[in-house]
Amino acid sequence: MAYRKVDPWKGKDLYFLTVLENGDGCVDIAKNMKVVMRVAETGSFTAAAKLSDIATGQVSRIISEMELHLRTRLLIRTTRKVVLTEAGQRYLRAADQ
Repeated sequence: MAYRKVDPWKGKDLYFLTVLENGDGCVDIAKNMKVVMRVAETGSFTAAAKLSDIATGQVSRIISEMELHLRTRLLIRTTRKVVLTEAGQRYLRAADQ
């Protein structure tokens, strides 16, 4: 299955086959994208975790893995809120297509 990836460094869309690996084994990128979308929609890791039926720590790990994989920051985190960066907005727009 091909997934779409936004390359923020070159401004081009790339198609790729990949999964991210974590300590629990392989994780599907599409599932991780849904978690990123839920964090963006709710503005909260805790709310996204409840909607996704996973632990808050796992949401944090997924976001970190996605940012590492894409080599860009998707979210700006403060103690009060979470907002998308410009790259995060572009990524989610591309993911919706």
